[in-house]
Amino acid sequence: MNNIVKHNTQGIPRQFIQAGYSSLAPSTRKAYETDLNVFFRIVGKDITAVTALDIPAYVDALEREGLKNSTINRKLYSLSKVFKLYQVAGMIDKNPVAELNKVKKITRAVSKQIDAQIELSDIQAVTAAGTRTAVIIKTLANTGLRISELINIKHGDIENYRTGGKTYKRVRIVGKRKKERFIYLSEELYQDIRRAFTGESEYLFHSESGRILNRVNLYKQIRQAFKAYTGKDVHPHSLRHFFATHKIKIEKQDIKAVSKYLGHSGTAITLDMYVDTALSAENSMILHN
Repeated sequence: MNNIVKHNTQGIPRQFIQAGYSSLAPSTRKAYETDLNVFFRIVGKDITAVTALDIPAYVDALEREGLKNSTINRKLYSLSKVFKLYQVAGMIDKNPVAELNKVKKITRAVSKQIDAQIELSDIQAVTAAGTRTAVIIKTLANTGLRISELINIKHGDIENYRTGGKTYKRVRIVGKRKKERFIYLSEELYQDIRRAFTGESEYLFHSESGRILNRVNLYKQIRQAFKAYTGKDVHPHSLRHFFATHKIKIEKQDIKAVSKYLGHSGTAITLDMYVDTALSAENSMILHN
């Protein structure tokens, strides 16, 4: 019990005992305390400051120590149980492990679920080709758009947007369940698109004849491009995962802002943990000219 007490400056209230800690078998309590101590050694935060973002970092550290996925999952399970007790006791608002589990049941390392299978260098290698497909890949990587959303962008959905001394294109997107949101294109990227997709059409991205692009064909073209330039079998949706991962793990952007920018149906999908904010035009771009 003392191992848990020392991680909270206010001590353990009576509610914590009533929440069920005292009913646990001594061996279970010892295992929980051991796992909790390992977690705090790695994360180095007070219990009240822990968020869902700390869980992938914890898993990364366990992986570096050579632990098997089964062992990591067991540690996550016991950690979640202890956090639940803290939550019931009123010491924390949310169980960070449970928040992460809202995304997907953990059956393998959390970091493997979050990381995209592609790296920035892979995308740069493909987009350097300058083809129409390359421009589409660059756009997907910079916006996190779904293919179905990208091919349906019309010129009427685009307007000039100026902030921070720079001009961007603000694009109206209608996603799943007719949910509307806005994404941003840098002026450089927008000009790349216009040079690649010339001719008359109501669509920003269109076929040579001006018609809407075929989703299935585009899917194949993107996979073929990555195979040709990187040797990797990359699914187009991986570009959406890349965008989210880069914003959250590399740029440390607000998770709720990324969730809104991606058009997720609920913020729990991207760990509903942060304040209500939004990605601005300035920090929405990843690949710059």
